[in-house]
Amino acid sequence: MCLIYFHKMIKTQFEKNIKRIRCDNGGEFTSNQMMNFYAEQGIILETTCPHTPQQNGVVERKHRHLLETARALKFEASLPKRFWGECILTATYIINRLPSKVIGNKTPYELLHGEKPNYDHMRVLGCLAYYRSVETNGDKFEIRGRPGVFMGYPSGTKGYKVFDPSGGKIITSRDVKFAEKVFPFATSIKENQYEENDMFTLFPDEENEPTKPTESNEGQVEEVSLNGPENHLTIGEQMEMEELGQGDPIDSHNGPAHTGPEIQSHSQATNVPEGAESTQQNVNEAQNENNEDVMQIREKRSRTRPVRLNDYDVELPPSIDHAHPDSDQRSSTPCRINIGGTLCKRK
Repeated sequence: MCLIYFHKMIKTQFEKNIKRIRCDNGGEFTSNQMMNFYAEQGIILETTCPHTPQQNGVVERKHRHLLETARALKFEASLPKRFWGECILTATYIINRLPSKVIGNKTPYELLHGEKPNYDHMRVLGCLAYYRSVETNGDKFEIRGRPGVFMGYPSGTKGYKVFDPSGGKIITSRDVKFAEKVFPFATSIKENQYEENDMFTLFPDEENEPTKPTESNEGQVEEVSLNGPENHLTIGEQMEMEELGQGDPIDSHNGPAHTGPEIQSHSQATNVPEGAESTQQNVNEAQNENNEDVMQIREKRSRTRPVRLNDYDVELPPSIDHAHPDSDQRSSTPCRINIGGTLCKRK
């Protein structure tokens, strides 16, 4: 249907007739309705061979030109994908007003209308725009200028299209002020967040953002404390305190479970330079005493003679003599009869 309306428009406005249409066998061009239309208007339909787009190279190159220009406009302003139609329309509006070598460095607009285009009204797509609001509901103290996002040029209207994020709709207005270096979608919100929520804030307060965890050089995530570092010990200090047995395990979120004299002395040794050597010496002595206590508490291993040697009088070397481990014999060289590496004699 769009092709039928386009044919009527150019015939009325420019007194031109379409003589041939070349397509790639698309169903929208080869339907029964369109075939009847071609027959009524005397239009010749030309189709390319299957999977041979190079036979319609002019259209393919122009299609690529449109998409590349629209993508550039979208990426520059960080527009969501839902505005791809506005990007295509604005790209077409710009390309028709750009000179081309193919047509003698003239613009398509100039060839069509016979006059050079005017560039004074053109603005950057996706920039911040303040438009005059008429929805005041009779309140004289209501806001007159509302912020929005510039979305292109309306067809047949001498004005601008502005997207109002508060209402989620596009407004057409003539009274618009532009900030062409500010892109609300690029600075205020990401594309995926906007698609979930239709409304967003053009100027967020970055100072009030919640504190996020920071990553240290070792790749471990450490939480930022709001109460200061004086109530917390480092990970190395916590491990050392646990090894010395001078306090309960430290909770990294709530601080130490209790503050005993050992923890206080260790904190002072860490934070206060004065007396650091004496405090370190006390820590080393406490560590040595703790190691001795651990050795005394450990139970000795019980040693028993193998059952297979109960029928023999065994003379074991001092290194493996279970009955006389404190023998004065210095040599452990076996003598007499050696059965399986052990000296023995029959009872």
